[in-house]
Amino acid sequence: MYLKCHLDLRLNETVESALMGGELLPMFSGELPLAPSQNWTSFLSNSGYYWARYLQASRGRGIVISLDDANAEFACRLLQVLHHLSNTLPIQFIHKGDLSTSSIDRLLRMAKGKQIVEFMDVSPTLKRGYGTAFRGYNNKWFATLFSTFDEIILMDADVVPFVNPETFFELDGYKRTGAYFFRDRELSERISQAQFDFFTSLIPKSDTIFNFTIDQVNHENNFFKFRSKHVMESGVVVLQRSSHLLGILISLALQYWFRSGRIMYGDKDLFWLGQLISGNTKFHFNENAAAAIGTIEANNTICSTQLGHFSKERELLWTNGALNTVTKDQSNSGKRYFQPPLNDLTSQI
Repeated sequence: MYLKCHLDLRLNETVESALMGGELLPMFSGELPLAPSQNWTSFLSNSGYYWARYLQASRGRGIVISLDDANAEFACRLLQVLHHLSNTLPIQFIHKGDLSTSSIDRLLRMAKGKQIVEFMDVSPTLKRGYGTAFRGYNNKWFATLFSTFDEIILMDADVVPFVNPETFFELDGYKRTGAYFFRDRELSERISQAQFDFFTSLIPKSDTIFNFTIDQVNHENNFFKFRSKHVMESGVVVLQRSSHLLGILISLALQYWFRSGRIMYGDKDLFWLGQLISGNTKFHFNENAAAAIGTIEANNTICSTQLGHFSKERELLWTNGALNTVTKDQSNSGKRYFQPPLNDLTSQI
């Protein structure tokens, strides 16, 4: 209710509502990120709710990558791939003070004359102590929230795209809804009935006050059918922030809240659940589930942890894991999710 009123309806904050906002999203300091190339004049000259002003200052399209030193090598390789694909979209690398000067210098050298890159440090936006609550891929929430592009292609640093990035913005599902999500591999891992009931209790029904309806089409996935845990793969997320930021703020809150943040695997499924909980059903899932990429063996099977994501026309769009290979011994750690229950589950789809 608080976020809906101040972000979507642009109501001004009162002392009481500001206190409520601090309880809902206690991690934010109210400061701006460090971004040398960014002009914050429009943000500073306006009054009102922080995130409403931040959206007003957002413009254009671009690629957004959450990054730290541990993944800088992947990012260097990604820059080379993007250059090979004739990418012209600007790229924002967003970190929270954990990207060293040497990594930044290396990325700048790699991009020089080939790609337009900029760096943003969001550590000033977080209150002391909260940065450690979000690690690894959970930092993608901050990249999504603090990017200054309105339309973003959020990419993991280890993604390997096979098409010019502009292709993602031209996907029919994105043009219709402003949010395009990719499906994960179909695994047999499920959440408990109590965990499922918890999430579904947060999803609103049609609401006359805020004039939205929940499209039941969004309930036709394996989460609702089988309580499946892996519905979405978030290595690439295509999003119009101005129409979907409310759901992202809810996703962030779900990730931070201990009760909900440990149920799902990282950030993945909280992307679309946050949108549903916000009352926004304007998002589209890719028609095809993630495929396994590898060599066909003698028994006509593929043993692979490498995911491939295809358009509805069966064109390979992207993969993740930087196209690294994993040995069979290394892959045994996840073997229990590929046992007969998976066959039982997928036979019903």
